[in-house]
Amino acid sequence: MDRTAPSLGYRPLSAVEAAWLHERLRGPLDLSTATRFAVSLERRDGLTRDETERLLRAWREEYEGRLTEWGAWKELFHALLRHGHEEAWEIVGTLGSRAAGVLSRVPSERGLAVVRGIALAGSRVTVHAWLALHRSLHEPDAVHAAAALAAELAAHDLPKTSLHGLRDALIEAVTADWRRETGANHQAGRSYAGLAAVRFATDERLPHALRVLSAEAARDRVDHVREEALRPGQTVFTGIDPADVLAAVARYEAVRDGLLSTAGLRKRYEHGSIGDRSGASHAPLHRIHARARRAEEGATRRQRDVPGPGPWQLGGHDGGHEHTGQAGEEQEASDPSALRRGGGNPPRQEYGRQGSGEHEK
Repeated sequence: MDRTAPSLGYRPLSAVEAAWLHERLRGPLDLSTATRFAVSLERRDGLTRDETERLLRAWREEYEGRLTEWGAWKELFHALLRHGHEEAWEIVGTLGSRAAGVLSRVPSERGLAVVRGIALAGSRVTVHAWLALHRSLHEPDAVHAAAALAAELAAHDLPKTSLHGLRDALIEAVTADWRRETGANHQAGRSYAGLAAVRFATDERLPHALRVLSAEAARDRVDHVREEALRPGQTVFTGIDPADVLAAVARYEAVRDGLLSTAGLRKRYEHGSIGDRSGASHAPLHRIHARARRAEEGATRRQRDVPGPGPWQLGGHDGGHEHTGQAGEEQEASDPSALRRGGGNPPRQEYGRQGSGEHEK
C-alpha cells in the first residue's frame, strides 16, 4: 500500500445523481444492494444522519460478530464519527486496530486517545494513524510529532517493531507532504523517501534510536539519492537544491558507520549471533556500549569537516496538518465519476478531511 500517494478526490455529485443515490437507500434495506450506494455517498460525506442510523441497525443485525465483512463498513463507521454518533465508540471496541485508519480521517481527541492506547498496546500498524492524529490535533511538524511519539514508545518499553513503524510513518508522512506540495509522482516519491531517510539519520531533533533506524533505512538508498542529485538536467527532487541533497548525503556518510555499528553491536548482543567472529555476542554489555560510544565519537569527529545543513527544512511544512492517504482502497466500480487527482480539473475534495486536519485518502 502506497501511503505517500496524494488523497483520492471525488467530483461533487450533481443534484440529480445525489437524489438518485438517496432514493436507493429509502425503504427496506438490503445491505448487499445498498453497499455501492452508501460508498458513493459517504466518500463525499453524503450519508444523512437518518440514513446512517438505518444502515447501522441493519449492519449490526445482519453482520453481528463479523462487522468488517460488510463491504461498506469503513464508510458507515466514518459517517457515524462524522455525525457524532455515540454508538461509533462502542463499535471501536469490536473493530480494534482496524478502526485506526478511519479514526485518523475524522480527527478528535477521543479518537486520538483510542488510537494511542492501541499503539501503546503493541500494535505497529496503528502507529501511522497515531502520528497522523497527533499532527492534526497537536503538532503539525512531522519531526517534532515523531519525536514526541518516540518518547512515549520508549517510556512504555515497547518492542522495537513499534519504533520501526514510527520511522516508516515519519518517512511516509513527509514524503506525502512533499508529493502533495509538488505534484510529484510515485517514482519521484520513492526517491524522496530515500532522501528523507538520509536526512533523518543526522537530524538531532530525533532521538538516537530513530536516527539509527533511519540510517539503516538509508543504507541501501543513499547511492540512488546521490545519483539523482547528480543527474544532468531536471532532478526528481522538485524544489530542493541538488547541492543541499549532496550535503545531506555527505553528513550521512560521515556518521553512518558509527550509527550502523551501534545497531549491529546491540543486535549481536541481543540476538547472540552464532559464529560471529567479532565475538561481540559474547562480550559483556558494558563493552558493547563502550564500542558503540567509541564508534559514534569517531563519526562525530569526522563530521566536523562536513558542511553544515542547507536551507532545507524537512518535516516542517506549512499546512502540515494534512496526512497521508491510503491509495490501496478500491475505487467503486459502480461510480465512474470517481477519479484520481491529476486526471481532471474538478475541485479537490479529500475524503473525510475536516478543516486542515486529515482525511483519508
